[in-house]
Amino acid sequence: MQAHAQDGGGGTGGMAGEGMGGPGPMGPGMAPGFSIAVTLGFSLLLIYPFWRIYRRAGLNPWFSLLVLLPYVGLPAAAGILAFQSWPNGESRRAGKGVFAPKSSGGGSG
Repeated sequence: MQAHAQDGGGGTGGMAGEGMGGPGPMGPGMAPGFSIAVTLGFSLLLIYPFWRIYRRAGLNPWFSLLVLLPYVGLPAAAGILAFQSWPNGESRRAGKGVFAPKSSGGGSG
């Protein structure tokens, strides 16, 4: 009885599937289809926002489908947005966009 109390659960005793790496619900015995489904679902959720960002930036929105590629798609899609010049941003840089300071025609001064 005392030897069992000193074990503390750190040994190899216990039920099958307990601990790390066992055939439990999140261990290596997990179906690969579940992992693929989660990855695909996450990618499908990202397509719409990326599509809108690309379209508003004046770039080809079909680049948003890059997020479907595992491991490299999301960084590639974000990298294109980060390092590509945005055609719609040129007017704002020239001072003709939404954020340009408004000039007053004739104010009191």
